Amino acid sequence: ESGAGCCEVMTTQPAPDFRLLKDAMVRRAAEARTHPLAFFDFTARHELTRKRIKALPLQRVFLQFAHDHLQCAAWLPPGFSKTTLTVELALFYLGSEQTSRGGFIGASEDIAERPAGSLKEIIENVDEHYPEVRLVFPNLAPHPDPEAPWGSRKFTINRPPGIKDPSVVAIGMDSAKLVGSRLAWMMPDDILTLLNTISRERCIATRQWFKHIVESRIDQEDEYQAPGRCCVTNTPYSEHDLLHYLATPKELGGAGWPTLQMDAFGLVRVLNSPDWDCPDLRPSKLHMDTATTNHFRL
Repeated sequence: ESGAGCCEVMTTQPAPDFRLLKDAMVRRAAEARTHPLAFFDFTARHELTRKRIKALPLQRVFLQFAHDHLQCAAWLPPGFSKTTLTVELALFYLGSEQTSRGGFIGASEDIAERPAGSLKEIIENVDEHYPEVRLVFPNLAPHPDPEAPWGSRKFTINRPPGIKDPSVVAIGMDSAKLVGSRLAWMMPDDILTLLNTISRERCIATRQWFKHIVESRIDQEDEYQAPGRCCVTNTPYSEHDLLHYLATPKELGGAGWPTLQMDAFGLVRVLNSPDWDCPDLRPSKLHMDTATTNHFRL
């Protein structure tokens, strides 16, 4: 009997080249160190499922805007995942400069504690849910000194000795004071509430608190340090609230901060930053009237 008819033809798949995979991961990690957008797409995970996620178009615009402006504000609709985005921004800035100090600011310490606690959990990485963060910033870890603070309202990461204040703090309008010296980055998120915007007088009081307690503590540029960052994110409540004040030009009595306005339908408006360019908005610009070049729709 011929052996040709009874032999089983065996097919084999080529073995994966793990060196190529490793090289690709190293390249992506290097790219993630250069910009928050690349960092988000490489490291971000869903806070419950821990599955990898990528920034949606409107979220990409926000990340680009926040990174391109040292001090800015963003009007964001409910359900925008702004807390996840601000945590990723803070993670990028803290990992990029581990001697820096930053803070999450909220209407109360309880509100500010949530993003600060999320950032702490990612850095702690107890169950190894965030391997990509470790690949991008291998030295980003809790401080080895057991006496260093490690709570959800203030904590200190691994860094050179001699810096007395915590790396990250959570501050609310109900806090006695802003702990420590100036901060390199601030993420005021959900400062505005129905209670502190219910009247014009309360809106003004909130604006004054922000100016004297928050804005005054942003790092100032000098020969030893870069200027600090502050990105205010909230849903607007009143025409007299902090968001409206920051967006109003200085000549009209406002702060004149670069402001990004977004709604849930994809409408984007940019104020006080006429020359800002965003790759994700370029296709939209081609279809807009020249009289409204700061209005885009994704």
